[in-house]
Amino acid sequence: MGYQSTFSGAPQVGRSPLRDLATTLQNYATPALNAYADYKGEQITEKTDRDALVKARETEAKSYADAVAKGQLDGTQSPYWQSVYDNIKGKNHGIQFSTQKGLAMNNWINSNIAADSEWEDKDGSLFNEWSTKYDVDYFNTALEKESNFFKKGLNGVVTSANANLSSSYTSFIQQRQKDVLSKNLENVIVDSLENSIFMEGASYTDEGKTTTTGITNNFIETITTEGANAKLIAGLTGDEFNAIALSAAQSVIEKYAVKGSPDANYDAAFSILNQVKNYKRSNGSNLFNAKTSKEWAELEQELYSESEAHDNLMQARRSEILSVEFVNDQKNLLINDMTGGPMAKYDPKAQLKGNFAGDAFNQIMIDYIKETGLDPDDEYDMTRIRTFSNSLRQEIKNYYDIRFGEDIAPFNLGEYKSKKESERIANIPLMFSSYEEAQLQLELFNDDTVKGGAIRDAMELYGIKDPMTFLMQQELLMRKLGWIKGTTTE
Repeated sequence: MGYQSTFSGAPQVGRSPLRDLATTLQNYATPALNAYADYKGEQITEKTDRDALVKARETEAKSYADAVAKGQLDGTQSPYWQSVYDNIKGKNHGIQFSTQKGLAMNNWINSNIAADSEWEDKDGSLFNEWSTKYDVDYFNTALEKESNFFKKGLNGVVTSANANLSSSYTSFIQQRQKDVLSKNLENVIVDSLENSIFMEGASYTDEGKTTTTGITNNFIETITTEGANAKLIAGLTGDEFNAIALSAAQSVIEKYAVKGSPDANYDAAFSILNQVKNYKRSNGSNLFNAKTSKEWAELEQELYSESEAHDNLMQARRSEILSVEFVNDQKNLLINDMTGGPMAKYDPKAQLKGNFAGDAFNQIMIDYIKETGLDPDDEYDMTRIRTFSNSLRQEIKNYYDIRFGEDIAPFNLGEYKSKKESERIANIPLMFSSYEEAQLQLELFNDDTVKGGAIRDAMELYGIKDPMTFLMQQELLMRKLGWIKGTTTE
């Protein structure tokens, strides 16, 4: 119901119930409903995240697409669920990426060093170029079929992995630059030492002119100059430089001090050792500390001991060479005597005898020289060696001259030393009273109807297998008595 107003405008009317309800809903109900909707949405999102996280850990597939292809997921998950799943898988794949790229970096470094032993990457530009290309190729090839959510999850790990690899590479390059410079420095010092191997007071000839020289200044100048540059260029400390210099010197010493080598030069080794020992800088310091000073004192003693042993060894080796040369010459003379003499053409086994005789002579002579300690380089000793050789040569020739057929066998060195074999046949006495009797006994031997006889009895008594062996031995005795002259074996 209206009322009267003193205001000369529009009359006042009462509020509508519907308008009051709308106002109430707007002011109180809508915010509550919105808050409830937000709460339920957060619950659903958390559940989705948890489910996707669990599935990502349970399935061993690389990504969502891979899991569906392998039947590990049914492919009905919502796009949001897939995005969470792939994002987690991308992060997990970062470990594999980091490992693979680290191995690839090592292979890349090694291939560069293999192509160029002095390869360097001073400013890191080569690594940056390689690393960028590796990432682009990897994302375009290995991850071509993966979702953007997978790549987004991986990307953060890639950034961290690249930072770690870059730090590792920087440390490697710094150390490599130092190693390369140190190696080059060692080579320079080695060259200076090689050029300084003139011992004090030594003489050398240059274009026919003999000059006496002391130690050259090459090594001293190199150590002084390179030592000053080492810290500036290679960042080396004084101890590091000294270690490189000593290592270079020791390598050259080892090159020349090779015990038993015909190319060894212990004079050169001692020359280097003395240069290193005597070097002093202008401030009075040298190349040694307490540890290396002791090591080089031991090296010097070892070098003296080795040098003496080397000289003895080389003298023994020279004696051995001279012995072998002499014995080979005498052996060949013996073989030629047995295969090239007038009687050799009548003996089909002359070459076999000569070979057996040569082998026996060689072994007996070598043993004789070793056992007696005679030095072929000494004139008196060599006279004794020749005397024994001449006697032995004739003895072995006589031994095989009277052996035929099955009686020809390799020389028995054991029986030779006891004189049994060499005297067994040679000492058979003359069994016949005349040459004619020997001829008669030979005819009886050749008659198959006759058993026994002097020749068969003698062969059995003295262990002879071939009758020619016995007959030749008897013939030699008859020649000494003058019963036979000229050649009878035809």
